[in-house]
Amino acid sequence: MVHLNSSKKMNEHLTVDAVNSICGSTLPVVYTVTDLGVSYDNQFSFRPHMNSIVSRASLGAKLILKCSVTRDSGILCKAFCAFVRPILEFSSEIWNLYFNMDINKIENVQRRFTKAVFPKLSYSERLVRLHLPTLEIRRLIADLTTCYKLLNGLIDIDSTNLFVASTNTQTRGNSCKLKKNHIPCVSNCCFVAELFQCIMAYVGLRSLCIFCIVLHTYNSGGSEN
Repeated sequence: MVHLNSSKKMNEHLTVDAVNSICGSTLPVVYTVTDLGVSYDNQFSFRPHMNSIVSRASLGAKLILKCSVTRDSGILCKAFCAFVRPILEFSSEIWNLYFNMDINKIENVQRRFTKAVFPKLSYSERLVRLHLPTLEIRRLIADLTTCYKLLNGLIDIDSTNLFVASTNTQTRGNSCKLKKNHIPCVSNCCFVAELFQCIMAYVGLRSLCIFCIVLHTYNSGGSEN
């Protein structure tokens, strides 16, 4: 007989407001679940994951500034890109949020770090000096790259459940135009909104733009310095 430890890894179970038991052991009621490193709650919102990665990334950024002897902007920027930014971008194609408050909360991690490097410059000026894009732009590039891979069979997923190709040849666009008004048959409103946002961005790109994005992503090893 397997004895259940209700106090171990409580965040790995997702239940509703009901009392469930197995072999006389009552299962705890929790509201978040972590699957392959991505957390979501019982409303299928990824805000718990966003709060977690922002907290971890903010701590990492502070440690870099506190423990680094050098104040060289290039070295600090590389440390941020190597140790902090991957925390904020892991599996962003899954959880990419679209509310401004969430976008700003994630962007504030990079905004605060760059301000410590160049305190007298504006955020846009700091990004130019450090040759950094915004985190929102990087997540959009990741979404579009994944969209390109799905449409071209580079990922073993049936893309017909997510996208519907447009047969309209009267308007300009790329060779894999998508229907804007197609909504997949899923109950997750957050996922639908994120997918629609990606489709809208993809529809506006030309074939050359998409090719350049994907080519740059592959040449840089999947990341941009």
